[in-house]
Amino acid sequence: MNQSTRVEATMGIVRIHSSMSLDGYICGPNDWMDWVFDHAELTEHVEGLRVLDGPATRAVIDATGAVLSGRGCYDFGRDATEVPPETGELFGGAWSGPAFVATHRPPAGDNHGVTFVSGDINDIVNECLKAANGKDLLVLGANIASQCLEANLVDEVLLHQVPILLGGGVNLFENRSGPIELDIVEVRPQRRSTTIRLRPRHR
Repeated sequence: MNQSTRVEATMGIVRIHSSMSLDGYICGPNDWMDWVFDHAELTEHVEGLRVLDGPATRAVIDATGAVLSGRGCYDFGRDATEVPPETGELFGGAWSGPAFVATHRPPAGDNHGVTFVSGDINDIVNECLKAANGKDLLVLGANIASQCLEANLVDEVLLHQVPILLGGGVNLFENRSGPIELDIVEVRPQRRSTTIRLRPRHR
């Protein structure tokens, strides 16, 4: 999607933000996430939450106006702080706002402020950007991130790469139909992780 196809010119950007192993996994087999806490250098952050690269994460929190995830990410997030739980909060409660879940299988019962959406990914992203009210849209989860990349909707990819090989699990970029070129905007090494900021070349 070109900037001109977005509903308003003043809208924020679409950002993928994730921690990732050296071999590209965002969680290990059986949804194992302890590797982030066991092998990375975490910093104390808002409300005592330990995160990778506090300054970068703080900037993401401040810039985010809405969050979009897939159903798998949503289900996992009910028991973790890395993804939006049923309350629409994120980063241990440091962020709250419009939370969207792209799924054809919306759960029954109270949505707790989370909006379940389906249909064309371009329309979904436009709806989320409207809700972000001029701020950025944060995309979480492998499947929805790949869909957004495939549709040329992503403006920035922000990764915290941890030096561990998981050998299996959920790969952030496995659902692709072909090569996608990105430009490196920033690389900031830390003792036990590396923050990498990239921009898809089409942007």
